[in-house]
Amino acid sequence: MTECISEGLYRIPVPLPGNPLRELNSYLLRGRERSLLIDTGFRQEEGRRALFAGLAELDVDPRDVDVALTHLHSDHSGLAPEVVGETGWIYVSGPDRAYLEQPEEAKWAHTDAFYISEGFPPELLAQNRANPARALAPVPTGRYRTLEPGAVLEAGVPRGAFFFLFLPIWCYPPAH
Repeated sequence: MTECISEGLYRIPVPLPGNPLRELNSYLLRGRERSLLIDTGFRQEEGRRALFAGLAELDVDPRDVDVALTHLHSDHSGLAPEVVGETGWIYVSGPDRAYLEQPEEAKWAHTDAFYISEGFPPELLAQNRANPARALAPVPTGRYRTLEPGAVLEAGVPRGAFFFLFLPIWCYPPAH
């Protein structure tokens, strides 16, 4: 199931049921004390089982894992709160953190208003609420840490085997 990419770097395939992409590549950078997981997959049982089975296969205790999210689409972020639990951190950009920490009603009210402003028929919004972007998004948690532009995340064994320089590149609008 898991694939060793390089010493200390592993790919965990996470199924995306009902999605034409079929699976997400979640990457684990294994550390001595803590490991870093990049992206998590939808908040669905099949993906949950695969992700946690991958961590178990690598003998990684989820209580020792932090998560870095590339962006907020639910196929990348949905399981992040479950992975970090009460002991880990979710690393996100400042705009993404501000979005995630909004009350759920405000978050989706903003999204609905945006859709309407772009011409989406209001009568179809009720159907859109079942969309995976909304239905499978991460549950609220207070376990976020902000990655400011230029921040460096260090991960892996030996210490500092991998460095990530955080550069905000807006392929999507901020907090999308």
